[in-house]
Amino acid sequence: MVRRSLQQSWDLAFMWSSHEPTTHHVAMPHQVLVAILSAALNWGWTREAAVFALAWGALLRIGEVLDASRADLILPSGIDYTNSFGLLRIKEPKTRFRTAKHQSGRLDQPDLLEIVRIGFGRLRPSEKLWPLSRATLRSRLVKLLTRLDLPTENHQQPKPMSLASFRPGGATYMMTVCDNAEQIRRRGRWASLRVMEVYLQEVMASTYLNQISEGSKQKILLSMNMFPQLLAQAIKYDASQIPATTWYFLFRQQQRD
Repeated sequence: MVRRSLQQSWDLAFMWSSHEPTTHHVAMPHQVLVAILSAALNWGWTREAAVFALAWGALLRIGEVLDASRADLILPSGIDYTNSFGLLRIKEPKTRFRTAKHQSGRLDQPDLLEIVRIGFGRLRPSEKLWPLSRATLRSRLVKLLTRLDLPTENHQQPKPMSLASFRPGGATYMMTVCDNAEQIRRRGRWASLRVMEVYLQEVMASTYLNQISEGSKQKILLSMNMFPQLLAQAIKYDASQIPATTWYFLFRQQQRD
């Protein structure tokens, strides 16, 4: 009897949690993203770099990327560059019962598109964009953060980045670039501006580099400076079909020379 009388309360609680995020994930600043992509390319982690670039640039939930296959991804290179942007079809979007049933994420930053093309371009249509587990991807992200001397434990300050940091990071960066809340809401597929504002963390993202150690800050800035050269070389390696497992040794030899 008591259990039945509480049903409406439970229904309200679940409905509220579906509309409002339960935790505020740390938004990844663009400087940290570029540094992570630089380290990933240097190690030959092309699939990891592509997942991170797609999630951040297209404002995607990480689960939406992990559930996708190559057939869900449309890249400019696949349609003879008749479009200048990429699209990812989203399977069973979270807001499908309150907004459009058919949704997609759009990626239009040229550098991020190149990374996504390198990581996913040669996959068969049936292949998953990320073939391993979420735990493995999380572990790879922790290794990259450790390489940059960034926090990885919950007791550290500032709060560590996670796989959920890419979506709010991309949205926050887009706000600083275009300052158009409605456009960002549509890109991120949020049901309302109120929900979207929970994800935007402009002050935190802008001051993040001042909260970390000086050594970590210098590593991030150095990685940002190296990124154009690393990406240009990665494009050449990919065009020559050099296995990504050898990239680390090739980059290391170039740095010595």
